[in-house]
Amino acid sequence: MTQADYKTSEDRAKALHNWFCGQMNVKIAWSMEWLRRWTEWLAAGFNGPELRQVIQYLKREISMGKRNAGSLALVNLLNPETFGKDLSLCQMVKSGALDPDRKLSAPPDSPSRPAPGPAPYQIGQRAPRPEHSEDGPTAAQLAEHNRQQLELEKLKKSL
Repeated sequence: MTQADYKTSEDRAKALHNWFCGQMNVKIAWSMEWLRRWTEWLAAGFNGPELRQVIQYLKREISMGKRNAGSLALVNLLNPETFGKDLSLCQMVKSGALDPDRKLSAPPDSPSRPAPGPAPYQIGQRAPRPEHSEDGPTAAQLAEHNRQQLELEKLKKSL
């Protein structure tokens, strides 16, 4: 059946739901909640062939230990945001644009980057900023505070 064969988005959603249950060998009862999720997923512009692509991609990733089996849960697949990300990754892998074994290098038409210069301040120091109360104490203020705390502790012990 083609998309034109379905009279409503509900028919299309139910057909996709049944296809998914058959492919994954699960029984998920049809409900208004699943209708809502499938309708939102379809409204986001996704379709059955993309769902099949993503499921195949996720199964491959799961078998290699790179993904959790929960990523194939229907509730996760029908989240348009995560499905869109998985679809993009799937298409990048398919096109060869995402090859984990390929080493990163500078693009051929870009000049090589100059070596980074020295850091403007030492690690652990605060970056120089205008003094504002929300920035907190300066290093000198903190040292003075610590000195005063030590003196206070000495005074307490002597009492």
